[in-house]
Amino acid sequence: MTDPLDDRRARALDAVRSALARLLKDDTRRLANVGMMTSLVDDLAMDSFLFVDLTLTLEEELGIERFPMRRWADAQTAGGGRFSIGSLVDLCVDVMEPSPEARSPVA
Repeated sequence: MTDPLDDRRARALDAVRSALARLLKDDTRRLANVGMMTSLVDDLAMDSFLFVDLTLTLEEELGIERFPMRRWADAQTAGGGRFSIGSLVDLCVDVMEPSPEARSPVA
């Protein structure tokens, strides 16, 4: 039996990677070594417009009713402003809707 938290983390990471691939499709060089410690600002040079597009995409893909951008920005700023992919994945896991499989009762 798989851990639902691991499933949610994998789902969130896949959604983040997919969204970044769409948003940065014209610059594959920036996406070459994307990992959990990759900074959206320092490593991928994302601007505020791309952040908005990213969060809207994640809302749609992960069933997040309203992405808590202020919460994430405040936490990241207090922690040095890294805005890592890992911190984004953690936040998504915290606020996203469970997958349909996780919601249905086991018979």
